[in-house]
Amino acid sequence: VGDVVEYSRKMGVDEIGTLARLSSTRTAVIDPKIAKYQGRLVKSIGDGVLIEFASAVDALTYVLEVQCELAARNSTVPDDQKIVFRFGINVGDVILQDDDIFGDGVNIAARLEAVAPPGAVCISGNVYDQVHQKLPANFIDLGYKSLKNIAEPVRVWVAESMDETGVEVGVPASVRKLEQPSIAVLPFAPLGNDANTALFADGISEDLATALCRVPDIVVISPDSVANYRGKNKPLRQIASELGALNLLQGTVRGSLSHMRISVQLVDGATGNYLWSDRYDRAGDDFFAIQDEIVKRVLVEMQVKLTAGEMARIVGQGTDNLNAWLDYTRGWSELIHWNRESSLRARDHFQAAAALDPDWALPQMALGITLRELSLHGWVSNKDKVFQQGLELVEQAARNSPEEPFIVSQVGEYYILQEKADEGIVFCEKALELAPGDSRVLGSAAMNFIRVGRYDRSLALFERLRAVCPIPIRFNMANEGLALHLAGRREEAVETLRQCIDLDYALARLAAVEVDRGNVSRAKALIADLLKRNAQACIEEFAGRLITSDAEKAKWYEELLETAGLPREP
Repeated sequence: VGDVVEYSRKMGVDEIGTLARLSSTRTAVIDPKIAKYQGRLVKSIGDGVLIEFASAVDALTYVLEVQCELAARNSTVPDDQKIVFRFGINVGDVILQDDDIFGDGVNIAARLEAVAPPGAVCISGNVYDQVHQKLPANFIDLGYKSLKNIAEPVRVWVAESMDETGVEVGVPASVRKLEQPSIAVLPFAPLGNDANTALFADGISEDLATALCRVPDIVVISPDSVANYRGKNKPLRQIASELGALNLLQGTVRGSLSHMRISVQLVDGATGNYLWSDRYDRAGDDFFAIQDEIVKRVLVEMQVKLTAGEMARIVGQGTDNLNAWLDYTRGWSELIHWNRESSLRARDHFQAAAALDPDWALPQMALGITLRELSLHGWVSNKDKVFQQGLELVEQAARNSPEEPFIVSQVGEYYILQEKADEGIVFCEKALELAPGDSRVLGSAAMNFIRVGRYDRSLALFERLRAVCPIPIRFNMANEGLALHLAGRREEAVETLRQCIDLDYALARLAAVEVDRGNVSRAKALIADLLKRNAQACIEEFAGRLITSDAEKAKWYEELLETAGLPREP
């Protein structure tokens, strides 16, 4: 199943031109290749096509060839005139009636098409099983997704074409190449049975990526995107190609608090060859010195020239207390789940880290973020007091580390939530200046520009964010969908939010868009699904004040949610 991305919007802007371009695309690309791969055009409705093939290999080969040719055709066409398709492929039972086909096999293909990125194809797990060893393609695992009107979650993969050298062809914007010097820090592999080894491995990967994010001349691929490769045995060239990274940093960690061995390699993404490798055998209390040495060596090998002052800002973790660092790392492993129980556990870890090293700013900031989330989502009883405590902690962290980009961005977020928009934006802009390639800073700033009503600025930041998050991150997509909705781009908002509806707040936001589009029955069905999986979901949790500082707009947004059937309180 395939259809044209943003077809309704394009028709609204230029109906005659869009129809002519679609007809040309069908005549030149879509239809001729169907026969080439023994397919049958079952039907076409408007911009959509339903095609039947004898095998999964034929179906995917057809789609990949079509997408490559469309990408080439679109390369010289203005954005508003491009005809971009997305496809979904499934293998399953169908019912044949009057040359048409029906059934779950078709329905799943249609739902896969709806979640596919523009210019790409999503395939089901049973298609993947039949093709992944037979075709020269990249396959990115998106995990199990709940698809509309499909009883069981479906394993979803994105498939991308590759040429004979192993480089992908016709890659969609979500996995674009980066022209700037770029690096992806792969998850370090834990070796041995020590309980802390896995924590060390995760922590050093995150910390190295964070340190490199502060370098103004390189782009660091978001750790959230890179995490998809944890434990996967893929060729390094293929990983670099999928992430659009010129270099990869990989390593292993073995040992304990008393002694550890860290092996690390810097890899040329184009060839897969090692540019540099080293091994560090140190006592545990040298852990942070090792990280600094690795960062310095990577920058030298990437030929990034920095002044001594810049280097001092980039390296240095701010603590030499390993137990504090461990609690800080454990706190983040909890907070990323963004629910009440994990946030309370994160709070305890951050409090412990701050107590172990009172001068270290990062646990103060992280505790401030946690208290803010607990307050805003109504997960504590004394919300105002907890919010104020969080603000004081973030301000204290900023006094201790005024040049730490993420801390600076969090001060801005707090001020904007306090309706101090002008002050807050100053901090957001400063954070972007300090770390223009830090995905956390970009994501925070993009959300804050939504809150102050600067939707074009927010969407521009989401565009930058996609460059450092080649594999889309769901919470970023949920926020971008919100920005598109509030900017009046409802069709695009629906397309974006549909790709992350496993997140409760994304599902609520999709329902709000549907009400705004006049699809109230559709919105009510979405909220019914939300309440089935989260009986405590309510307007307070997704309140308008969380997304805008404009009281009237907040009220309007809450009314959309209420119309969709979301209760005011649990």
